[in-house]
Amino acid sequence: MPITNRPIKVLLVEDNKEHSELLERLLGFSEYPAFTVTTATTLAAGIAKVGSGAEDLVLLDLSLPDSAGVETFRRMNAAMPSVPVVILSGISDVTLAIEIVQEGAQDYLVKGHVDTHLLLRSIQYAIERKRTQVAAQQVNVELEARVRERTSALVAVNEQLQREIGERRHAEEQLVKSNRQLTVALAELRTAQRSRAVSERSGAATREIEEAFKRIHQHSELILHAPAMMANQERAAEHLQQIAAAADAGRKALRKPRDASAPAAPEASAAAMSPLETIALDALIGRVIVLCSPKTGEQARATVPKVSFVRKADKGVEIQGDLIQLREMLTHLVRNSMSAIPRRGTITVGAHLQGSEAILYVQDDGLGVTEAVRQRLLDPSAAADRADGWPSGYSVIHEVVARHRGRLEIESRKGIGSMVRVIFPLAKSAEATSRPRRVLVVDDDPMVREVISTYLGEDGYTVELAVNGREGLAKFSAGEFDIVLTDRSMPEMEGDELAREVKKRKPDVPVILVTGFGDIMAETGEKPEGVDLVMSKPFTMAGLQNMLAKFR
Repeated sequence: MPITNRPIKVLLVEDNKEHSELLERLLGFSEYPAFTVTTATTLAAGIAKVGSGAEDLVLLDLSLPDSAGVETFRRMNAAMPSVPVVILSGISDVTLAIEIVQEGAQDYLVKGHVDTHLLLRSIQYAIERKRTQVAAQQVNVELEARVRERTSALVAVNEQLQREIGERRHAEEQLVKSNRQLTVALAELRTAQRSRAVSERSGAATREIEEAFKRIHQHSELILHAPAMMANQERAAEHLQQIAAAADAGRKALRKPRDASAPAAPEASAAAMSPLETIALDALIGRVIVLCSPKTGEQARATVPKVSFVRKADKGVEIQGDLIQLREMLTHLVRNSMSAIPRRGTITVGAHLQGSEAILYVQDDGLGVTEAVRQRLLDPSAAADRADGWPSGYSVIHEVVARHRGRLEIESRKGIGSMVRVIFPLAKSAEATSRPRRVLVVDDDPMVREVISTYLGEDGYTVELAVNGREGLAKFSAGEFDIVLTDRSMPEMEGDELAREVKKRKPDVPVILVTGFGDIMAETGEKPEGVDLVMSKPFTMAGLQNMLAKFR
């Protein structure tokens, strides 16, 4: 304990009366600190007195009637370990002194060599050292308790962490399992969407093919039954153009179910599109309105809604696109509006410019749809899963819009009506770019050579013809050409070999391979060495122009 103004209580355990009286006198000489001395002549008596807890220090003789040597100190220290003990011994033995101090005694004094100053200093130092030791021991006890507490907490945290790791590992395994199931479900969903698209496109293709045959029959019948019409070149050309357009529409319609069933990346889908043409939206709207308008007598039936069409298309609004796909898309939109009109109503179909974009829209005053349905119609994946009463054809609509790099907007209010807008980029002017002028056409079919030569000649190209690959290579080596069109299967030298030889001589000259297997090659990704593009037979003038335009 710290030294205070109160007297220091000293227990003197000494069986020699003279030594005891001497030590009492020495301590009595001290005024500060003052001492109160209690004596005991045996170890047992000393232990009994120190056990009361009132003593500040013990002066202990090692040779007592009931104990001797180091054991005397050990017994006293064990009885009251918190009280400092100073040894007073008649034995001047350094080894013994060191041993007892190592055991815990605060000092070792030899009788006959002790004066007042040494005794006082030894007592005070002993009390302070013991106090420090006891405090340190208490700190150690507290630290050990804290360590045990923290260790216990860490063990608990570690156990909790192990449980969480196990739970997380289990959750991850479940997530992996769920992801696998989701992948399977998505694959099944895509298959279902493709099947639905095939079904929708098959129905649309059938209607378009029937319409194409009707147009071909009507115009060819007019020419056959009125031969004099051929004398009017302008009228004859108009009917022939209608026949050609109908035939092209029927050919493209035949490809729709197959295109819809084949999964393809966006790039592949774009490449598989029919050649792009410049489409006047005003003319497209007119054709769709005629196609969708009820036939004579239909509106007289009570089950057929009375629908009137309003055409609001600005002149000169043109985009680059596939006519058949755009007509199919617009037909779906118009028929959806017709289905939304219960008895009578108006459908407005229009087109106008907005900055660098063309806006094509269909507006009706029918039943409209809820906000939830509107949001799902804008989602390409959700649009394919339609239920009864769901607007039809949206899987096709989304596909056509994406292929033409457009975007879809829908406004609708339940009970008031709907407006669907499709925004397209404007068609680029073909006059703004230059084009290759000299073309080498290599084909063993004279009809194909004549058709290509006529098409390109009308479009301002200079055409050189060759009947096989060997002749074509000779003419290419002797002349200057901007582009080469070659058949694939020819005698003497096939188109694949010709393409490789052309690239060896002039790598920068583009080579287009024209073949009846172009669709199959596009699906399989086949493109022979030296060939830049593959074009399918039969082809149209617009398709040939679009193919050549890629090399302007």
